[in-house]
Amino acid sequence: MAIYIELFHGRISPDEELEDWGFQGPILGPYPYIHYTYGCDPRTTLEDYTEVQLPTWDKNDLVPYLGSFYGDMTVCDGDHILKHADLVARHKRTLEILLLTDNDLPRLINDPEQWIRHYANSKLKGVL
Repeated sequence: MAIYIELFHGRISPDEELEDWGFQGPILGPYPYIHYTYGCDPRTTLEDYTEVQLPTWDKNDLVPYLGSFYGDMTVCDGDHILKHADLVARHKRTLEILLLTDNDLPRLINDPEQWIRHYANSKLKGVL
C-alpha cells in the first residue's frame, strides 16, 4: 500500500486571516510508510532508502511546506487518490514542480495554482 499526504486550507503567512478555506496545496508521496517518534518528527524512506523528513504541524498549528502554511493535512492510501481525477492531477503537478530546476522557476510566477506561484516567487527571492 502506498501512502500519500494531501495539504490544503493553505495560506501565504501563518497570521493570514482567511475569508474562505484557503488554497489547495501539494499532494506528496507515494511513501511506503510514515514513522513518528514520540508523536512528532514524521519520517519515511524513498525507494533508494534515503530517509526523508515529512511535514508536520508547527507551533501555530499549521503545516509549513515550500513557503506556504496549511491548516489541514490528510494521510490517505493510493486507492483514495486514484478514485479522484482532481487528486491525481494535483499529485502529478506536485511531482513536476518538485523536479524543476531553479532555471525553470521564472515560468511559474503566473501559474494558476497559488501554492506554486508562492513557491516559485519565494525560491527566486532566496527566501526558501
